[in-house]
Amino acid sequence: MVNSCAGKINYGKGDYENLRKRLDTVDWIQSLGSCDGDVDQMWDYYKNTLLSRIEQYIPVVSNFCELKKPHGNVLLTKRLEN
Repeated sequence: MVNSCAGKINYGKGDYENLRKRLDTVDWIQSLGSCDGDVDQMWDYYKNTLLSRIEQYIPVVSNFCELKKPHGNVLLTKRLEN
């Protein structure tokens, strides 16, 4: 079961300019060429490189559950509390 309260990536607040610049510094030809044609290794390198840069330049909303609206009938819940 996936934890819905885990941090969510806030793509709307990402620093995409610096993310692009940082990805431009990667020598993709050399890095992927060192994988000896193994597509799985190439994919892992690409994915891990991209994810590590995303962690650097795109913030995470850690209190995601607190931002969610409550489920169910809020009026009924408030009446039961009183």
